[in-house]
Amino acid sequence: MIKILYITRWNVLIEEEHVFIKTVWEELSQVERAQALTILVKDIPSSSLSFIGDRKIWILVVPASIQSDRDAIVREIQRAFEVISPDIIHSNMQEGYELEAAEYLKIPVVTTIHIGSVICPRGGNGLWTKKDQICDGKIGKKCIGCCCDELPGSFIAKKLLQIIPQQFKEILNKYFNHHQTFFFSRLFNIENALRDRQRYLGLLTNAYPIAANNQLYNLLKYYGCKPLLIPHGVKERKRIPWPTIKDKIKFYYVGRISHQKGLHIAIEALKRIDPALYEFHIIGESNLGRRNQRYFKQVMRSLKKINGFFHGYVANEKFDTLVKDWHIMIHPAIYHEIYGLTISEALSVGRPVLATRCYGSEMQILDGENGWLVSPNDVDAMEMKIKEILYRKETLLSFSERCSLPHKMSDYVERLTENYTMILKEDKK
Repeated sequence: MIKILYITRWNVLIEEEHVFIKTVWEELSQVERAQALTILVKDIPSSSLSFIGDRKIWILVVPASIQSDRDAIVREIQRAFEVISPDIIHSNMQEGYELEAAEYLKIPVVTTIHIGSVICPRGGNGLWTKKDQICDGKIGKKCIGCCCDELPGSFIAKKLLQIIPQQFKEILNKYFNHHQTFFFSRLFNIENALRDRQRYLGLLTNAYPIAANNQLYNLLKYYGCKPLLIPHGVKERKRIPWPTIKDKIKFYYVGRISHQKGLHIAIEALKRIDPALYEFHIIGESNLGRRNQRYFKQVMRSLKKINGFFHGYVANEKFDTLVKDWHIMIHPAIYHEIYGLTISEALSVGRPVLATRCYGSEMQILDGENGWLVSPNDVDAMEMKIKEILYRKETLLSFSERCSLPHKMSDYVERLTENYTMILKEDKK
């Protein structure tokens, strides 16, 4: 039996993890020799490594004083690996420390790609341009302009990076790293961000990154990686009976309220449709940040112009009581969606999904069977498809009957363990 070490994200405890990472561990922890590792940063004089036996979790705490010393962090992680002595590592980090430590010790690493910022220097979900197009993910000079677009006065930001000599930009970057300002600290770190992502992708060529969709799989191959194509698994939810359609079709959206998620596209399409024919319900919250807050306010104002309702954050146990009265989920993303767990959850409970072709959706939705696929950032296409749904109410029950969970969590973990074994065999060769 192989010994597996499952690593959480940097400085995040397993109980505070994203639901997908946490659920994978819940399933994987049932494997006899599987253990987890969390790496925390605290204000302590030296590193410490401890093991919580009943939970099968290691905790490595590194001192905050070495946060800016990459080599020191890698050495501490390397020492932890030597103590734990895993046969294979499965990481959810995107900093690359663990990849360097594992490479030195010749331990193979599988790493899950959760969001586009693994590739995109801009951060956030990434893989989306200011023109609201899905980015091809190929890092280059275009990324500098894209990162500048995230700043106020983007034209001035671009000009400053063009005219300031490289040696002065490096001096300014060091200065504003120690004297943080919203504009200059981010501006003079942009070129570093590009190099950081390129370095990470270089490290990734020695690992086995998991791609949840075909486009990401091909992109990772472009970078010389050895990707594994494994769509995300999700816990099966109890099926919810199809609600009778009286006079209105009730659409809904679940997720973050941010520009990349494309809520404005769905709202603009609904503005063109008789509000007596539908309702549109939104469950979600806005991220922090001025731009996200502005977008949130824009969405709230727009809801007054359609037959729209905002429910805010809804606890998981109350979710089904709302969805039982709704018919179709809309997923209007305009960026490269790595997978889209909310699509899986909707299909699992028997709700068809109208989604954009954002790559993750195409791994789950069969167009015209359990949902519909339209082009991203296309109000006309969204409007036409919503009208088609509204005027063909009699077909919707059959769509619901064809809905099921695309990829079960238990099957996902089974595929993971099969790949661990395959990788170790290849590694021995």
